[in-house]
Amino acid sequence: MYNQDSFFTLTTLSQIGLLSLSVLMFILLIGSMARFYADWWVKLVVALSGFFLFVWLSPQIYYTYYLFIFEGLLIQSVVGKPPTTFTIFRLMTFSSQNNLSAHGQGLLAWSMIIAGQLSQFSRKCRNAAN
Repeated sequence: MYNQDSFFTLTTLSQIGLLSLSVLMFILLIGSMARFYADWWVKLVVALSGFFLFVWLSPQIYYTYYLFIFEGLLIQSVVGKPPTTFTIFRLMTFSSQNNLSAHGQGLLAWSMIIAGQLSQFSRKCRNAAN
């Protein structure tokens, strides 16, 4: 399914760097949701808003990484218009592009939502046990 993905055109070292960057951002976003204290619906809104911002702004983070691995790239802003609600919906339902990036973003969205809700649930369980 991912044979034609641009990820596989990178060198092994560049792939490791890209994966490391992606995992770091994933951990930061999931960790933030897990530590955020609010009602379940507020956490849902924050997760969706955070995902929206990630989809909109993360291309600049990735482009900055590419500046280090590709010679001749211009220093520029690659952040475009904010994504539409339809774009966010398609990413979350895995019906967007068939590539690692789009599927990873869909996984991130659901992970942020679940992390926020599970932290709420585990906090209630701990409080009930006391």
